[in-house]
Amino acid sequence: GALLPSRPRDRPEDGKGGAGILIPIVKDIARYITLGALFLIPFIPLYVANSLFFPFITGKGFLFRILVEAALAGYVLLAFADARYRPRFSWILASYAAFAAWLFIADLFGENPMKAVWSNYERMDGFVTLIHVFAFFVVAATVLAADGLWRRWWLTFLAASGLVTLYSLMQVACAPDGCTLGGGPAFVINQGGVRVDGTLGNAAYLAGYMLFAIGIALLQAIESRGFLRYALATLAALSAVVLFYTATRSALLALVAAASFGVVLGVIALRGTARRYTLIALALVILLIGGFIALRDTELVRSDPTLARLASLSLADGATRFTIWGVAWEGVKERPVLGWGQEGFNHVFNRWYEPKLYYQEPWFDRAHNIYIDWLVAGGFPALFLFLGILGASAWYLYRSRSFTVPERVMFASIIAAYAVNALFIFDNLWSYVPLAAVLAYLHAKAGKPVAKIDALPKLAEPGLTTIATPVVLVTTLVLMWWVNVPSILAAGRLVAGISSQDVLRGVALVREADSIGGFGSQEIAEQAVAYAGMVVASPGVPAGIKQEAGALSVELMEKAILRQPADARLRIQFASAYRAAGDYASAMREMETAIALSPKKQATYLQAGVLEWERGEKARALNYFEQAYGIDTRFEEIAAYVAAGHIITGNRAEADSILAEAFGTKDIDRAILLYAFATEGLHMDVVRIWQMRAKEGGANEQYQLALAYKAAGNRNDARATAEAAMKTYPETAPLGVQVLAEINKP
Repeated sequence: GALLPSRPRDRPEDGKGGAGILIPIVKDIARYITLGALFLIPFIPLYVANSLFFPFITGKGFLFRILVEAALAGYVLLAFADARYRPRFSWILASYAAFAAWLFIADLFGENPMKAVWSNYERMDGFVTLIHVFAFFVVAATVLAADGLWRRWWLTFLAASGLVTLYSLMQVACAPDGCTLGGGPAFVINQGGVRVDGTLGNAAYLAGYMLFAIGIALLQAIESRGFLRYALATLAALSAVVLFYTATRSALLALVAAASFGVVLGVIALRGTARRYTLIALALVILLIGGFIALRDTELVRSDPTLARLASLSLADGATRFTIWGVAWEGVKERPVLGWGQEGFNHVFNRWYEPKLYYQEPWFDRAHNIYIDWLVAGGFPALFLFLGILGASAWYLYRSRSFTVPERVMFASIIAAYAVNALFIFDNLWSYVPLAAVLAYLHAKAGKPVAKIDALPKLAEPGLTTIATPVVLVTTLVLMWWVNVPSILAAGRLVAGISSQDVLRGVALVREADSIGGFGSQEIAEQAVAYAGMVVASPGVPAGIKQEAGALSVELMEKAILRQPADARLRIQFASAYRAAGDYASAMREMETAIALSPKKQATYLQAGVLEWERGEKARALNYFEQAYGIDTRFEEIAAYVAAGHIITGNRAEADSILAEAFGTKDIDRAILLYAFATEGLHMDVVRIWQMRAKEGGANEQYQLALAYKAAGNRNDARATAEAAMKTYPETAPLGVQVLAEINKP
């Protein structure tokens, strides 16, 4: 009713009699399906599919794809039947279409075409998402403009973002451990800590989404009157609060940069009272920035986690990003035209890995810079076309007379915010969709009709109702199933399997997940390896089931390797599968292949050394540890591995010398050293490490120290330590009784 105003019905075609009445019925149904899908899309961020793998990502991704497919089906029928729904031309559309087409070519010729097209559960990206977002852009630009519904769509977007904002503010209020609601936890920050992530599950994703929400809310507030204006301004302010509590530095910088840019544009473009208000806003922005810089080293700023995080921003903090960008550049030089395909950065990261990244996360699948990500994915043509999309948008805002001054200022500021944030983050569905919506609006207002397209005849009876409609319906249903259903079912089976308390059933469900098909086969194989490792380490599981779990992990990883033989990360996973199955020789073969694929990655050498150690090849283990240390000797942790290698090969003096050189003392607490001392029966060294841990630890460290004393033959100190722990931590008395019983055993 009020949401979707009725359109005048077409009259039956002359000569068609009553049959022509079907055309307006088909058009109405197609229109309502299209608009229904478009108006549901803004609410997708609220959806969390807990039964699926990566619940914050997969559910939203699949739902978006299904709704876009439904909207596209309705749109195709509308375009056949009515010239008003046919696409217009703008350089935004031309650039976007060329960008999508080029990425399709780049993906087909990429390092891993299957993954480039389909992506995975963790990211739900790839060409499939790109083309769905492009389809959303085309449908929204045409249908919302033809029916005069853009303002209602923006207000719907803000209603949905308002619910996300409200949920996020509850996370702020309940941080860090969440609140209790209905007997269970609620409003828990999913990433842990104090960086709110709302219903998106990732603080950086939420921050990028809030940048768009703030800009759209301010624009709609300017264009509204009365209560709605104040409500929208309040929503913009609350969204800014949420953005602040995400503690995402790039987004906060983007907000400040966009605000500065916007008020400068306002000063230039506005006149009279509006210009005076804009000058006041500019003064406030300058005051805010200057005040923060002046106070950045004060206790007021340092005591707040978010302010402290923002104040700590420096070029030194960006060293990791700069190093990753350097790695990406090496990949670009290798493939400057077609790139590596979407999801191809991990191959670049492996091949040109920088040893200085040792202390960072072990695997990067993005360059953490949207411009560089597109450069890696599709070469220089992809980057230039992406910049062309943004550039065409800016050009139309500057030159076209279709936009009001507030629209020029606010949409330019929104694009500026996205462009600045893009320097330090990577795209996700909820930066793609709002950006596509902004581009669609600009295209809809600035685009021009294409005479040849508009002149094409409308599809009349019986072509529309008896041919086009059934063909579109069947094609859409087949597309929906093929694109979504197998992968959804597999994701559900995978979660059910790895969370099952019945190990035998869990193994069966993981196998079933793989057999269903879809694009998640690599992640299913990786989870099978992790699940097999857990099963093998569980003492109560029968040997036959352990063997079956290990065999399944090997089987699935073999298939994954056939699809991606040059993926170093997969080779390491395959080694873990062989290890779980007890086949150390094959595990080492895979580790050696991984080293060949990523020869400067120290962690791979360390893992290979530990595998050799586990199968009794201590000298070979030491050799791998020394190779890792030789790549870059600045890392103390790797020196500890080398020292452990000397300990297990009987050269204690050399171990002490290495520790003294790296740490300044030989008395070091590291897990690898503790393991070496324990396996070699050096009990007093084990006691020494637990003594260090017990000084700053709790009950567990005290009890472990007691057991270490017992292993060293010192039962008196063992009993005294355990009894002291029971007195200090009376709530652990039952555990203390068990420890004492173990100490008193002959």
